Amino acid sequence: MGRRQRTVKTSGDLSGVGLHSGRETTLRVRPAEPGEGVVFVRTDLPGAPRIRADADHLGVRQRRTALVGPGDAEVHTVEHFLAACMGLGVHNLEVELDGPECPGMDGSARAFVELLDGLEPVEQDAPRDELRVEETLAVGAGPDRALVAMPAAEGFSASYTLDYGDAWLGRQAFAFRVTPESFREQVAGARTFCLA
Repeated sequence: MGRRQRTVKTSGDLSGVGLHSGRETTLRVRPAEPGEGVVFVRTDLPGAPRIRADADHLGVRQRRTALVGPGDAEVHTVEHFLAACMGLGVHNLEVELDGPECPGMDGSARAFVELLDGLEPVEQDAPRDELRVEETLAVGAGPDRALVAMPAAEGFSASYTLDYGDAWLGRQAFAFRVTPESFREQVAGARTFCLA
């Protein structure tokens, strides 16, 4: 039998200030049924609109990622929370948010990893859909930015190179095989940065 979908056993929350809005928000995580995916619920808006975290709801805002739902419903700065979900292999969650932006915490995914670990991820009685890359695919965003996906024998590996030339960040490179353990130890603590 293949790999199974996962959710969390219990509910829990954390609060913090949004990195862009400066607004205090609370993010509450609840288990969800197989096949639901990660769904954000804006509890501060009339009707509590639901926004599924998928490509159909992706909207790009200046210097942040947004999920766009019905009406004016949006959820901003979801990257670190969704990275924690992916890194730990948690697929189905209902995520209540009482504001427009996920809490920034310390600028990394670490607090979200700790929250999900504390809620005890569990397997569900449903197979997990998997995307398999069978040929190399490259997508570019100008001459100095590209994303390349290549076939792998097993699992998911990632490598990243950042090159800001003479800026204080300089050139950095990192590669790893994505597992819950490697994500916790090597990636979750990576923090958002700015050059000004």
